[in-house]
Amino acid sequence: MSSPKKNALSKSCLRDFSVHFRRPYEIGRPVDEYNGEFGFDWVRDEYIYPILTIKEIKDPVIYAYSHDFTFSLLKDNYVRSVNKEISYPNYFPSWLSIFASGCKGVLGSEEINAQGAVLDLEIHQDVIDAYYQDKLTVNGTVLIFEASNTSIKISTFNNNQQTDYIEEPLSRFIDSERVKVNLGTKTRYAYKKKKAITVHCLGDVLKQNESITVIAKCGENKKEVGIIYLSRNDQVITKGLVIVDVKVNGEILKRPENYEKALKYNIFNQCLMVVQVLKTDIFDLDRLSKTDAEVGAFVKKWWTKEISEAYGKKFLEVCSNTLEQESQNSIRNKTINVEEDLSQEFQRELIDLYDRKRKVEDKLLSIYSEVEQKNYIFFAPICVSETPKTENVYDPISKKEISQPVWMNVLGSASYKPKSKFLTPRVKKIDMNSKEAFNELKWANTVAVFKDAMATKEGFLKTFSHELCHTFGLLHTFNVHGNKFRYQQGYTDNIMDYSYTDDGETSKFNKRQLVFRKDQVDEMYTINSKEKILGDHNH
Repeated sequence: MSSPKKNALSKSCLRDFSVHFRRPYEIGRPVDEYNGEFGFDWVRDEYIYPILTIKEIKDPVIYAYSHDFTFSLLKDNYVRSVNKEISYPNYFPSWLSIFASGCKGVLGSEEINAQGAVLDLEIHQDVIDAYYQDKLTVNGTVLIFEASNTSIKISTFNNNQQTDYIEEPLSRFIDSERVKVNLGTKTRYAYKKKKAITVHCLGDVLKQNESITVIAKCGENKKEVGIIYLSRNDQVITKGLVIVDVKVNGEILKRPENYEKALKYNIFNQCLMVVQVLKTDIFDLDRLSKTDAEVGAFVKKWWTKEISEAYGKKFLEVCSNTLEQESQNSIRNKTINVEEDLSQEFQRELIDLYDRKRKVEDKLLSIYSEVEQKNYIFFAPICVSETPKTENVYDPISKKEISQPVWMNVLGSASYKPKSKFLTPRVKKIDMNSKEAFNELKWANTVAVFKDAMATKEGFLKTFSHELCHTFGLLHTFNVHGNKFRYQQGYTDNIMDYSYTDDGETSKFNKRQLVFRKDQVDEMYTINSKEKILGDHNH
């Protein structure tokens, strides 16, 4: 009998590969198959590898001190507070957040995530395998999916097994074409199986972070090749909102239908958070101004005196450049808070006016009281924008280039707490982007949404949720201070990113930036946990 040739690949050996849980996603662009139905996070390839072209060079989305340093920090970030890790080299786990179903007393669990989370599965061949250029073969290898808690129910390929332990042949996951992925600094070979795994949480809540481990078995050989963590769901943050419709000149902004359903089922459910409107109040400035001179003066100032007009549009003019803003304020004889733009001044005065003029029965607490748990969302029928620039575009009717305005609209804004020394009357100039300002400024519980945010439902939901998340304590993904990881602006689907890059290009994720990272969810729970968590449910 002849022996195998040197370096030949045995059909019965356990090959080196890793297994990764994914929700629908494409590098650098949104997909239609995922709309926030459950919370899911992982380290995207473009975050750590130079895949995307950013400012004319291939660069990672995360600003990196060094590749190894970033890897180390990310790894620590994604295995925090877990009871199990796998030892596969350079493996980044994913995180799933879903409500428990069939549990009495868990807010929202009878409806949210009742269908479970349907996930894709990717098989990666990495360079640790000497034969990684050879395709995986049908050699009897089995994948074992083993949950750490019996309330975690796993089903494969829509078979609805709903069990905490499943074995499936590897062959079922590699029957698609193997793809070659260029990561810039290395090459990966991978198989992708869509809708391979469905995960439910049934019968009881998870009182700690749990996991599903993937074990590869061939003959007597076994090794752990993948893991996904499930966030504990025995505690649910509830946030109550007061909607304030500002009525001026007979106008009230109209919100999209079913927006509250989207907040519940597609946005804040990702964080195991329930956001609900407790009350809608009309702040009728038309009626009040008839008998209240202060209200009349407020309306005259903001809807007449301070209004600019260009190309037939009336708006509050703001400046992105601090020096320009100071010059504008100097012309207006503004001597305090000299960096404050018109929209910030308007918002501050509006909220202060409402706090003093609202109904007596609502005045038990100031809006800014430390014990006030509700968040106030003001819908103001006013446009806010920078002075529009112009660009030449081809007009097919006149068959020549024409000039048209390019608007940089401000859609909404969250407020800082007024007790901050940076917001009290001052003459000294303060760099609002400085570390000093960051350490001092604290988000308040108020948001203003402006008229241009109502143009589309997608834009409205992004503005509403983005600004609300500021009041919950989250920063922009691209902030220099306060973030453990800083992301290039406009290159993520994250709820705290902007819809344009810092060089003015529209993001490919525009109107689809409604996704949370795991560390953002952790941050919100840390900030909001003292008084707003429901937990310790008995069943």
